[in-house]
Amino acid sequence: MVTSVPSTWDEIVGHIGQTPMATVPVRLGKRQWTLQIKLEGRNPLGSIKDRTAYGLIRSAEADRRPGNPLTIVESSSGNLGAALAALCGLRGHSFIAVVDPKTSPLNLDIMRQFDAQIEVADRSDEAGSYLGDRIARVRRICARKPDAYWTNQYANPANPEIHYEQTGPEIVQQSGQDLDCVFIAVSTGGTITGIARYLRSALAASVRVIGVDAKGSMALGDSPSPRRLTGYGASRRCSFVRADDLDDVLWVEDAEAMLMVRVTTRFGVCGSTSSALGVPSRRNSA
Repeated sequence: MVTSVPSTWDEIVGHIGQTPMATVPVRLGKRQWTLQIKLEGRNPLGSIKDRTAYGLIRSAEADRRPGNPLTIVESSSGNLGAALAALCGLRGHSFIAVVDPKTSPLNLDIMRQFDAQIEVADRSDEAGSYLGDRIARVRRICARKPDAYWTNQYANPANPEIHYEQTGPEIVQQSGQDLDCVFIAVSTGGTITGIARYLRSALAASVRVIGVDAKGSMALGDSPSPRRLTGYGASRRCSFVRADDLDDVLWVEDAEAMLMVRVTTRFGVCGSTSSALGVPSRRNSA
């Protein structure tokens, strides 16, 4: 169970964002680089999805009658569901989480702690993804509950907007103007789109934005294949990302991702539940 989550809406919103940067020296050949890792695991519910959840709820309240309780529905592999459950619970909204068998017990415990209703999608596609069934279940819930509101993290502009407003400016403020490139993991594409567009506006062409996607994920155009890790990658193409948002894409195997978790944990900067956003800064010659 989560025991350190703020106990009021104002308190939890005040703790979202302004996450610290950890600095790690990295030597590649004869060159020394400075790697800065944005520790999004320091958000109240443990991931960057806390920001997304806040943006989605803020948008839902503006769209519907302000001040009235909502029944919010969302499909989630885990982190967003946990964040929405906490924020909805503290705001007085009901929350229905549509998850799947891969969702972590920790995130399910958080959802239950905040009285979320949980529905489990159990029909996977050929690549082992449950996303299609999750979205189908969301649509069925909304059809039978006229008061239900689907926040739709996959297409709602509020998703990238919160990262344009918050995450992008924090990266520039904490790293200064000397960013060579920024690496950002992709799932719905909201995080990378919001950050990329802010960086383009603030730093123009002086920074390269690299999307990091799971091998076998369709988010940025790879062919679908089974993936074991949850939290990034998707079995559908991102609807937010435009061609000029990214300079390049890196495809990462599950084993490579797990190895990097172990490496960064050795530096004491990433725990097992952190959702870190890697941000390398300008290199220094060795």
